[in-house]
Amino acid sequence: SEMCIRDRAQSKIYAKSPFFSCITTNVDGQIATGSENGDIRLYKQVNQNAKNLFSGLGDYIHSLDCTKNGKWLLATCDKYLLLIPTFSEGKNGYLTSLGKEKPTPVRLQLKPEDKMKYAILKENFTPARFDESQSGQESFIVSSIGSVSYTHLRAHETGRNLVCRLLLEKKKFSLS
Repeated sequence: SEMCIRDRAQSKIYAKSPFFSCITTNVDGQIATGSENGDIRLYKQVNQNAKNLFSGLGDYIHSLDCTKNGKWLLATCDKYLLLIPTFSEGKNGYLTSLGKEKPTPVRLQLKPEDKMKYAILKENFTPARFDESQSGQESFIVSSIGSVSYTHLRAHETGRNLVCRLLLEKKKFSLS
């Protein structure tokens, strides 16, 4: 049977349900969707086919966020985060198919020694977000698991490489 995903003014018919679980847009109104099976799709606009599909690892995507310039997409799963470059070789993945030039997502997860250090028994990341800096350039990804705050510093980008560092810190609780 066909399932119809409806916007108030427009609709898109899918032969089978894509099981969307979350959605985000960038400042240009381009759309990214996450699904229950971990697939992530990039759309130029509503009521069109996806320009790109990043096949999932089988894990439910709980939330998506993107940088203001739309060049990076962030997906939150229970046990890891995915950082996805949406541009490749100067092409915008929301506007055109990237084909074989599609960049590989970066999987961010806790190291076993950090799980032991912070006594993390069950991983369940809160929705990860890019920071809202006054300069307009995002520098951090912030999420947490229980009482552990998880911050990912994107130090700099060099061509196809992403140089990064993970920072973990115990949250400080106060009664005030």
